Amino acid sequence: MLLFGAIKRVDISEIYVDFEPLIEQSIRRAPGFIVAFAINDAETFSDAKKWVERINIILKEEDRTAPILLVGNKCDLAREVTLESIETFAQSIGSEYVECSALTEVNLKLAFEKASFMIVERNLSASTLFNCLENRIPINKQKRKKICSMM
Repeated sequence: MLLFGAIKRVDISEIYVDFEPLIEQSIRRAPGFIVAFAINDAETFSDAKKWVERINIILKEEDRTAPILLVGNKCDLAREVTLESIETFAQSIGSEYVECSALTEVNLKLAFEKASFMIVERNLSASTLFNCLENRIPINKQKRKKICSMM
């Protein structure tokens, strides 16, 4: 590491940050979630299931729900996780599912649009949403409190 013009060795093994409180606070405040995994790696699908479980436990403590979009990434590679198991899981948690590739950008924009729409749909009344879509009014121009933030 270059520090004040001299090369210094930094031992990062001594640096520890506990992100647990930040993760939990973010889950408590988030209006919705994208839970992503690689369709070519079954371990990431298992991790995604654990994240969904964790999200639901924290939301239950808050006595609320939030939309979760399940996203299978790396659709440009050979599949290790079956579509059937993914769709079964998505259905069991009441989620929609999108496959995309960050590398080739296939369905990447769709995933974020779908997640955003799920959040907006949950937080706006049907009549307000219909009015925005019908009259091409940007939803953020409605006189409503902030409903979505991107990190």
